[in-house]
Amino acid sequence: MERVNNPKSKTRGLWVFRDKIKGAKEFSEGKANDITGIKAINDTTLSIELYNAFSPFLSLLTMTYGFVYPKEAVEFYAESFPFHPVGTGPFSLITGALTEN
Repeated sequence: MERVNNPKSKTRGLWVFRDKIKGAKEFSEGKANDITGIKAINDTTLSIELYNAFSPFLSLLTMTYGFVYPKEAVEFYAESFPFHPVGTGPFSLITGALTEN
């Protein structure tokens, strides 16, 4: 989510979280080093604190702007990041031609 709120990433999704997640506006303006409302509780739990109750927030998380990506992958692929499948969760991508057994 820091990637989406970082103006250097040139994303069109800055509007999605900027005024909703605590600290996102300050981060996007370069006034903070991280977004204070986002905390990793452990390896599988992310806590997001909003300024106000906002019932459509869960729907916003389903947009591509809400996807959580490994920071290392974003830094490694840099500008070509959108062309490399990277994700989280129990799913994996298998590339190559499908063959029949």
